[in-house]
Amino acid sequence: MAGRAALRLVAVLAAFIALLSELGPVSARRSVTARKRAMLGIQSRRRNCRSQVCGSIPVHEDDNCVNECVSPRCYQEVYGAEPLEPGEVDLVRWQQFSSCYSLEKRDLQRQYRQGGPDSASRADGSADEEADSEP
Repeated sequence: MAGRAALRLVAVLAAFIALLSELGPVSARRSVTARKRAMLGIQSRRRNCRSQVCGSIPVHEDDNCVNECVSPRCYQEVYGAEPLEPGEVDLVRWQQFSSCYSLEKRDLQRQYRQGGPDSASRADGSADEEADSEP
């Protein structure tokens, strides 16, 4: 009797493993900590832009200026055809912009690790100030 139970258990485990192998690799979502760190990075960048570049524009009207300062390429990609109106909140486009910025930053960090600081400089000639602060 015990032999049959063991064989049945082996058969069930084999079927389970076969099922899992058909699913293929599973990609995990970024951890809460990684998402939080990414959000803190973009918020820090926005604060710098707001104070240093867009300071003369009223806060409720400076989103286009701030977003373009944070990432000119992502700004053109997401908001270029239709900039935000003063005070407008567009969560869908904000998520697109945020995702674009995260990818851009990750690519700059990868370039920095592979080729040194000169390869991670921006089109405007300035290096990414946060390139070495996040993995």
